[in-house]
Amino acid sequence: MFKEAIKKNLNYTRPMFIGERFFNQTKVNSGISSFIILNDEGYVLTCKHVAEKIILANELENKYRSYLKEIDGKNIKELSELNKKYGYTEEELVQVRNVFMNCFENGNLEKIIAHNKYDIAVLKFTNFTAINTDVFPTFSKNDIEPGESVCKLGFPWPTYDCFSFNKKTSDIEIKRDASFETPAFPIDGMITRIVRDEDGTNFAFETSTPGLKGQSGGPVFNTNGDVLGIQSATTSLDLMFDIDTNVIRNNKEIHVSEKQFINLGIAISSEVIMKFLDDNNIKYNVAI
Repeated sequence: MFKEAIKKNLNYTRPMFIGERFFNQTKVNSGISSFIILNDEGYVLTCKHVAEKIILANELENKYRSYLKEIDGKNIKELSELNKKYGYTEEELVQVRNVFMNCFENGNLEKIIAHNKYDIAVLKFTNFTAINTDVFPTFSKNDIEPGESVCKLGFPWPTYDCFSFNKKTSDIEIKRDASFETPAFPIDGMITRIVRDEDGTNFAFETSTPGLKGQSGGPVFNTNGDVLGIQSATTSLDLMFDIDTNVIRNNKEIHVSEKQFINLGIAISSEVIMKFLDDNNIKYNVAI
C-alpha cells in the first residue's frame, strides 16, 4: 500500500547522527533523530526538541572548554571543587556531536527557527555546494480525519559506528573508518484522533501505532506520499488489562505479572507546519 509513498519520502528524509559523552567517560554513545529536506534553499524541517539538542551541543561544548582551561595544575581537592563548580558528575552529559547525513555538501548551519508553541523547527544551511536530492516533500492541505491510513518514516535504532573520543584533544570526532550506514524504518497505522491544545486549536493528530525513538522529525504521510505531518511524540495509555497469573513455559510453571499499555504516535499536522513556514517566508510544495 505504501511502497511508492515510502520511495518518494526516502528522497528527502534523512538521519541526524548524535554522539554523546558523559563526564570522565571515553565511550561515545550513539543516538539518532530524523529530519526532512524542505527545499533547494537550504532549509530542513524537524522537531523543536531535536533542534534543541543542537543548541544544547553548543552550550555544553562552550562550558566544557571553559572547564578544561581551569584544570591545569589543580590538585585533587581543587579539582573536586572545580567539578562541583561546573556541576560535573559521572551522570553529567558534557559533549554532544551532531552530524546531518546526506543533505548539503559543505554546508554550514546558519540559524534555527523554532515554533514558539509547537514541536516544530526549521534549520537553515548556507554556503553548500550541492544538495543531495532533487525531490522535495509535498504537504497535504486537505482536512485530516480519523480512519485515514498513514505511514511514518524515520531512523530508529542507530546502527552506525562513526564516533570516537580523542583523548589528546578532549573531543568527539569522526573515525577514519567510520561506518555511516543505518536503515530507514517505516511503520504504518491509521489516524485515530485529532489532538487539540488548551485553546481548542487542532494542531496534531494521533496514530494507532507509535513513533519509534529516533523517528522524531520524520514525515507522516498518506498512500500518495503527501506529508500530513511530522512525528513528534509517543503517548502510552493504560489499557487496564493487567495480568497476574501462573503460566507454563518450557514445562515449568512461572508467575507473570504485567501491566498492559497501548503506545500511540503524535504528529504535528501539515496545517500547522505550512502556517509556520508561511510566517517565516520559507517555500515549500503543496500537494495538488
